[in-house]
Amino acid sequence: MVEKLKEDLTNNLEKALSTKELKEDEVKKTVAAVVEKFKDEIKPENIEEITDYLLQETKRITTKLGYDAGKVSSVVVEGFKEGLEIAGKGKELVKEFVKVSARSAKKAGLEMMKLPLTFFSSFIEGLKEK
Repeated sequence: MVEKLKEDLTNNLEKALSTKELKEDEVKKTVAAVVEKFKDEIKPENIEEITDYLLQETKRITTKLGYDAGKVSSVVVEGFKEGLEIAGKGKELVKEFVKVSARSAKKAGLEMMKLPLTFFSSFIEGLKEK
């Protein structure tokens, strides 16, 4: 089923990014919807594999379409995080995703510095709780 999730992410990302102008909200909603649809497939043991794939595909698609890969990857990661939260995946998985996304971005050669501080708030909250 993870393969179906990856396929849906690719197809929906390509559709959302194939507009003349980047519509950030639309991209976020698209990614969040795919996460919700496949919420049962997203687990701590495969979150890194999914995130690696997501960011590699984002880079491939944005390069092909001429968008700023760093900016789009930030939007995509935010959408994925929102999808996890909406799907009720729990703070631990969201926190793990935040950690993994930084590693995955580095692997994909993406600049993720454009993420807002609020993206990291769930990770920071988790540190405070311990």
